[in-house]
This record gives sequence, C-alpha cells and structure tokens, in this order.
Amino acid sequence: MTEEATLYDYWLALYQRKRAILMVTLLSAVFALVISLILPPVYEARSVFYVPVTASTPLYTVGGSSTQVDKAPLMPVPEEKSAGGHLGILKGERIATAVLKQFPHLTLRYLSNNADFVMNNYFMTEVYVRNEDPVEAAAIANYYPIAYREFHKQTISQRAEGNVQALERQIALTEQLLNENLNAQQRQRDRNLSASVTTGTLQMEITRLTDLLSSLRENLIESTLKAENPSVEVVLSENAIVPENPTFPRPILNTVVALVFGFVAGCYYALLLNYLSGIRQLKINRRMDITPLVEQARTETEST
Repeated sequence: MTEEATLYDYWLALYQRKRAILMVTLLSAVFALVISLILPPVYEARSVFYVPVTASTPLYTVGGSSTQVDKAPLMPVPEEKSAGGHLGILKGERIATAVLKQFPHLTLRYLSNNADFVMNNYFMTEVYVRNEDPVEAAAIANYYPIAYREFHKQTISQRAEGNVQALERQIALTEQLLNENLNAQQRQRDRNLSASVTTGTLQMEITRLTDLLSSLRENLIESTLKAENPSVEVVLSENAIVPENPTFPRPILNTVVALVFGFVAGCYYALLLNYLSGIRQLKINRRMDITPLVEQARTETEST
C-alpha cells in the first residue's frame, strides 16, 4: 500500500518543478499580451431612454377662456412587465431592420451579437452597442431610441388608419339613415301629420342620429390626425458619447489575468508531472522487488 501524500509532499513537488511553473506562467502572460496587441480594439457606447407615463392634461376655465396647465414631469413607467415589453420590442426584427436601413453595411448577426438591452433599477432602458469604430458605436446606440419611437408611431398610425376606415363606413351608414328619417319626416309634414306619434318618434331618431353623426365626425378628425401625425413620447435620458477607451482587449488586465491562470495551470502541470514520475518510480520499485525472487526460482529450477 502506498502512503497518502501530505501537504509537504505537494509543496515539495511544486518546488522541484518551479522552473516549469515559471515557464508556463510567463508563456501564458506573453501569449495574452501578444493577442491583446494584435486584436483590433472594440469600443462600447451606451444610451439610456425611457417611455414616460401617459397622463391626461387637466383643463381650467377662467373668465370664459380655457387655459391648459403644464404637464406633469415625464417619469418612467414603474412596472417590470412594461419594461420587459420594451426589451422585447428592441430585440425584435422590425427594430433591427430599421437600424440596418440606417446602417446598411451592418448585418442582422452583428446586431444580435453586439447590441444588448438592459432594464436598470430605475426602469430605464440601457442600450449597449459594441463596434470597432467608436463613432459608429455611439451613432448606433443613439439611433435605437429613434427606431423605437418610429416603431410605435407606425403602429399607432396603422391602427388609426383602420379606425378611420371603420368610422367612414359608420358615418356613411349614419348619414343614410338620417336622410331616410328626414325624408320620412318631410313626407309626414306634407300630409299634415305633425302632431302624430310617428312624427315624434321620427324626431327623436333624427336627433339621436344627428348627435351620433357629430360624435363620429369628431372621432374621425381625431383618428385622421393620429394617422397622419402619430405622437409618441420617448425621453432620451442619456445620450451616447464617443468612447475613448476600448472595452476589449485590455492588454494590462489580460496579462494580469493570464499570469494568474498561467500560474494555476503551471501548478497543475507540475503536480501532474510529479504524479507520472511517482507511477514510473513505483513500477521500477516493483520490478526491483520481483527480480531477486525470479533469480532464486531460476536457481532452484537449475539445481533440480
């Protein structure tokens, strides 16, 4: 049976192979430094924006004239579910397509690998973009809030256009019904039936249709304005600036990390060599222990 190795044995094994450990450590550091100097630097830019809470604006009437008070401060929506929706839209294909139209030399794979979106603790969306060109990295990061706003404007415009078409059909139908009731009322007047129950019912229906038509036309005007000029508020909290220092590679940091990992790898390498050397020595010892017995058996065989 072999004795269990002690801590002293491990330290002795490392000390005996200190040159191998030093060589592995230095080679790792040199390799990391060379790679860091060869690889092109990558810069990271960050922009921060949020979608404010939609609040109605109160109106006050003073002396027969209505004056609109100032809006409340634009604050982000304090909900994690809404924040998750923003991130999903930013990672979607439509936003990526809009960015690619603005930067046609980029690819969809590049955006998926080099653009990250994070919701911070203040419910604001942080956009991180990495690029070898620091100016372009900042430009892409600043364009994402614009693409996000344009996405919502297109969505609102499309929905408003659908409402306009539906309102136009409803208005046409209401006008037709109103004309029919007006014609019926005129026919009853021609017959001198102004005091009849039917005339009163027609007048009520005409009043209802007139009010409905007025309301539909107001909704049509509002929907038309939304379709032509959709309004979406996106507050850019922090504009991306051109980064001065690269995010990767960092030669000094990479070299220090390589020194640490190289030293650890060198220690494991030294222990592995010591283990293999111990196995080899064990085989030699066993062979030396068996050799006298073999010689004795051979001698006894020859004597018989």
